[in-house]
Amino acid sequence: MKPLSNVELKSLAPSIFATSPSFEVSEKYAFIPTIEVVEMFRNSSWYPVESKESFVRLTHNQGYQKHLIRFRHIGFKEVAVKEAIERIVANTDKINEKINLYKQIELNHTEQLSLTRAAKDIRFKPYQEVDIYTLIQSHRKEDNGNDLWRVFNRLQENAIRGGVKGKNIITNRNFTSKPIKSIDSLISINEKLFDLTERFASIKLSA
Repeated sequence: MKPLSNVELKSLAPSIFATSPSFEVSEKYAFIPTIEVVEMFRNSSWYPVESKESFVRLTHNQGYQKHLIRFRHIGFKEVAVKEAIERIVANTDKINEKINLYKQIELNHTEQLSLTRAAKDIRFKPYQEVDIYTLIQSHRKEDNGNDLWRVFNRLQENAIRGGVKGKNIITNRNFTSKPIKSIDSLISINEKLFDLTERFASIKLSA
């Protein structure tokens, strides 16, 4: 993905550039402009590649809504994380350790399908049958492979970006899943998928 410029960020989520807090927060609220945090990440070679913000109906909330930014580390193998960013992403090192561990865990075909079925229950309702092979398919060559990390990446992308074919067993109608746009849903699904992957890793390592 190409890194987003400030102009592109502003078109996608203007609330990132708010210069003051909403009038609804108390005086104890410590306001930090999101764009300052973005610049901290950029200075350590983490670049924004995707952004969105929540829809608000009330005019006075416009510009202060919840927003989400995805970052990607481009072109470097090592990164010196500044002290300010370390406070923001205190668990980065632990997460990287888990990622490296997941890359070493190979899954056979049966194990991949087992993980996919569990991931299906996170994204879809019990009355929605889906083709689990479309849920696990790869769209990028870097996601090809049988290790736990690459399988997780494929499940995450397909669950969030949509395009998974299925059938509603109540109405007997076919459907193709839509992209997840709600920020709260994005966070919830990502957290549950990561927890599922962590449990799967524990089972594999204890076997």
